[in-house]
Amino acid sequence: MSTDYGDEELFKQPPKAENCPICHRMLPNLKTGKRFMPCCSKIICFGCEYAHKQEGRNGCACCNAELPKGMVGKLHERADANNSMAMALLGRMYLYGTDSVVQDVAKGKKLLLRASELGSVLANTELANMYDHAIHVAQDLKKTTHYLEQAAMAGCSHSRYNLGLHDMVLDGRSRLKIKEMPSHTNIHRAIKHWLLACEGGHPGVLECIKHCFMKGAASEADYDKALESYLQYLKNVKSANRDKAEAHNDNELLVFVPRRVFQRR
Repeated sequence: MSTDYGDEELFKQPPKAENCPICHRMLPNLKTGKRFMPCCSKIICFGCEYAHKQEGRNGCACCNAELPKGMVGKLHERADANNSMAMALLGRMYLYGTDSVVQDVAKGKKLLLRASELGSVLANTELANMYDHAIHVAQDLKKTTHYLEQAAMAGCSHSRYNLGLHDMVLDGRSRLKIKEMPSHTNIHRAIKHWLLACEGGHPGVLECIKHCFMKGAASEADYDKALESYLQYLKNVKSANRDKAEAHNDNELLVFVPRRVFQRR
């Protein structure tokens, strides 16, 4: 897979995830576990939002402002002030015609591209998905890779996971589905991507590394490191309010706790 960056830049330690401004715990990876508040441009965790509502309060859990009825209008205000998250959210709405927004593909793409220029992870993942699946554009795997790399270097574990999957493709077929998995530079690159993705809490990575380990393409040390990183992520995102919100809403904040693999089978 062609890349726009050298390995030193591509595989350097990504920035740490932001903390919730209310509880100061690390924000969870999954989008169901956090919410952008257009009134104050803060991203809060769903645990703090849940606790706020349980207290019978209706305003923003962060700034206490009354939540606007027309959320799209507030997003436009934030986008006009160059808020990249608001731009990316609006871009997605216009691209697909969701949230009562009349579909305008050209406007959606323009907003996503501008948000990407400002460093929005969400915009980069949306653009990567758009070019990968030929959504309103011709399929362009080079652009897919470019936007995945942009998002991954900014700390997006989902993009890291996908970059690893792309590196596992050989002659149009994933090496994960090949009975024999010969050692290859791209396999080692995939594992490097996946080890970083585990630090960001992507659970699917563990199964991929386990699969490579079973076929002799990854070491037990690789799997142990991935598992340790993932469990540390779970520890970092756990809080009493998030546990209560998860139990109430059945959201998948913590996903699962995998078992360690001791030997090849």
